[in-house]
Amino acid sequence: MYECKKYPSGLLRYLTGILAVLLLLSLLAACADKEPGTPGESGSADAGNDGQQGGQTDQTGESSIYDIPDQVGEQDFGMEEIRIASTNREWYADEVVVSRMNGDVIDDAVFRRNKRVEERLKVSITNIPMGSGSAPQYAVPDAIRQDRQANLNSFDIAWNPVYSTIMYTSEGLLTDLLTVPNLNLSAGYWSQLFNETASIGNAQYMATGPISLSYYRYVFVTYVNKNLLNSHQGAPDLMQVVRQGDWTLDYQYELASQYYRDVDGIDHNEQDVYGFVSSAYLNVDPYWSSCEINILTKTDDNFYEYNLSKERLANAVDKILRLYYDCDGTYLYTPDFADESGNGEQNQIAEKFASQTALMATLRLLHVEDESVRNMTDKYMILPIAKLDTSQTEYYAYQHDSYTGVAIPSTVPADKHAMLGAVLEVMASESYRMVTPAYYETALKERYMDDPDSWEMLDMITGNIKMDAGVLYTKVLDSVHQKLRTIINNDKQNLVASRFSEQVAEQIRELLDDMQTDIRALQQRAQA
Repeated sequence: MYECKKYPSGLLRYLTGILAVLLLLSLLAACADKEPGTPGESGSADAGNDGQQGGQTDQTGESSIYDIPDQVGEQDFGMEEIRIASTNREWYADEVVVSRMNGDVIDDAVFRRNKRVEERLKVSITNIPMGSGSAPQYAVPDAIRQDRQANLNSFDIAWNPVYSTIMYTSEGLLTDLLTVPNLNLSAGYWSQLFNETASIGNAQYMATGPISLSYYRYVFVTYVNKNLLNSHQGAPDLMQVVRQGDWTLDYQYELASQYYRDVDGIDHNEQDVYGFVSSAYLNVDPYWSSCEINILTKTDDNFYEYNLSKERLANAVDKILRLYYDCDGTYLYTPDFADESGNGEQNQIAEKFASQTALMATLRLLHVEDESVRNMTDKYMILPIAKLDTSQTEYYAYQHDSYTGVAIPSTVPADKHAMLGAVLEVMASESYRMVTPAYYETALKERYMDDPDSWEMLDMITGNIKMDAGVLYTKVLDSVHQKLRTIINNDKQNLVASRFSEQVAEQIRELLDDMQTDIRALQQRAQA
């Protein structure tokens, strides 16, 4: 897999210029030499600003690091309607369009962003939610395919989960964004990590970054109940444990083992107090990143090769199985596919943690917004997902692959590309200017965390995400990354050798070769 570059620590290293963080004044001097817009650099981005370029300042009078102007300027597209197709799921309800100002800091920021885009470009933005049932994430690419067959152009922009869109790249459903006028994906308000990971050959078919709230919300972290932690004499300073590089799966196992307590005379039922709660399904995925295990790596010509280390994966599986099934203080929730999200067990884990009967929980950042977590009387903090061992030098974070990206369907006529490039570019830059500080600084930190130690951890976590094209393209590759779920959830023993056998590896390589052969042909036709 692509090796994460070592940018300065803090929020979203992989987004050059993305999500610079408001820290305490005592940290300003230490961060003064960081690249503008990088994580950990101070900047008071006013969530209520009107989005005017160049005028945003922090409390010191310096220009805000959230103020990275785009080069589109103001244009007049005759109030043309921009039709955005998105996934009809509650997860994404506030990402694309918010109907009116309602006093919610995030909703209001999204509303102001869209108004600013419409005013600058003289367009009208319309959201078209698509899909229903258990798999609405496939409705948008299905609609593109239907449009292509009927020679129609029913919408202009696809705003959809990355994994369920990028998998159709080889079918020619998406436009190469590198050819779209007005679109500058190298700008700081686009994710450079995603660009490096998702670009293939000489093209890139999706993009993401601050334009997507789920890009932040879907990062997995470890929630820790501070009150419960300190209820034991000699409790460790977990922040210092992380800083020293000792926050490992073995350390988490030992810590979780100390906190089990039977509360009702029924041994190890859900009502008891546990050191660690998680699930053996979705929550297994973060270990691909946190344990620094690669699936695909880039070749010299910007394509991919299968490059899995079974030895490292087997080592990680031993430690995960020990934490999950040998630890007296662990409680696991079973997958709940009946929930609208398809991951109902995540809500159960959040509710268990919020009930103040779990020391640690693996969850996505979005659960800080849950009413149950917000109403906790105990204080909590967040830490990275534990790394493999102390020989691993970095903590790496994982994003649930359902975070959204944007694309332009190949059914869109080329004469609309300049307009849509301008819309995406301005929407991305205004998202960084308005929505990012509203979500990250005001809502996430001040409203939901209110804990400077957690701010430090948050900056480190989101600043060191490890992204693997093997996860992005997993549905094309026999759902390769989900085979780890099978080992932990169903096998419950270390079957890496068989689940990732040479025969399986050869199958994955063949699937990868087929996909990349089609994409090469697609790019050759585009150049002809």
